[in-house]
Amino acid sequence: MMKPKTNTNEVSPHNPTRRVFSADDKLRILAAADACSDGDLAALLRSEGLYSSQLQEWRAIRDQAQRDAFAPKKQGRKPKHSHNDLLLQQLRRQNAQLTARAEHAEAIVDLQKKISALFLQKEEKNSSSK
Repeated sequence: MMKPKTNTNEVSPHNPTRRVFSADDKLRILAAADACSDGDLAALLRSEGLYSSQLQEWRAIRDQAQRDAFAPKKQGRKPKHSHNDLLLQQLRRQNAQLTARAEHAEAIVDLQKKISALFLQKEEKNSSSK
């Protein structure tokens, strides 16, 4: 006994899945819808199992893609680094510079402490020898 062929777009009641239309299907349906009159459009939507809101959404996407295709493009080479990469490099350089300055300042403070300790020792020797 042969199984009857089933349409792949039909939804099984046991395992409901959302229908997915390829870009070619969407363009084909949009072309057919654009060629239809009002009464024929309703018949097309029923035959394809679509809602008018889906057509509106697809038309908006298609129109946006066409506008983007004619939008002016930035000329010249693309930057090798993104803005975030450049900012990260700048912050790393600044961090290295500040770390070096902090280490230098700590060395100066340590030296001042040692000099102060030496002067105190010398004063204590002078005051104890008198």
